[in-house]
Amino acid sequence: MFKFKVKPSSKKSIEKTLNLYVNNIVKPINKANTQIARDLIKTARKNLAANHTDNTGRLRASIAILDRKQGGLFLEVGSGVEYAIDIEEGTKPHGLDSIEFASLMDWVGKKLKAPANKRHHVAVLVANKIEEKGTDAQPYLRPAASEVRPRHKRAVIKELRNYNKKA
Repeated sequence: MFKFKVKPSSKKSIEKTLNLYVNNIVKPINKANTQIARDLIKTARKNLAANHTDNTGRLRASIAILDRKQGGLFLEVGSGVEYAIDIEEGTKPHGLDSIEFASLMDWVGKKLKAPANKRHHVAVLVANKIEEKGTDAQPYLRPAASEVRPRHKRAVIKELRNYNKKA
């Protein structure tokens, strides 16, 4: 455990203490967090592939570190794709606009392998189901977080020990 004493009368002392803090605590935690975030991204992408959820690959490719706060002490992993949350959590019953219906027709062709002359009919059936019941959740990120979470504490401790051996 680190203990830092700061004497406000000395600017150099404050700078030295802050540098010690950054070098001995923030950097190793940032490194561990980045490693775990990469594992989380990899696992979430595998989950999407295993679930056959991401037909275009757009969602899978978009999963990344979205934000780093306080020098990497906190990382946010997710996707900026507008439908990511709908895949993760499912949706309530809702209607589709014409653009969404066109995307659904593409999906019906790719996912359900409906022939071109049947796609509109099948898409209408799927759209009716969505309007009545919504869509089912197909979690990919939360299960990935649950899988990598137990390794996080060990990774932080390991990096702190490695940095302190160097010091």
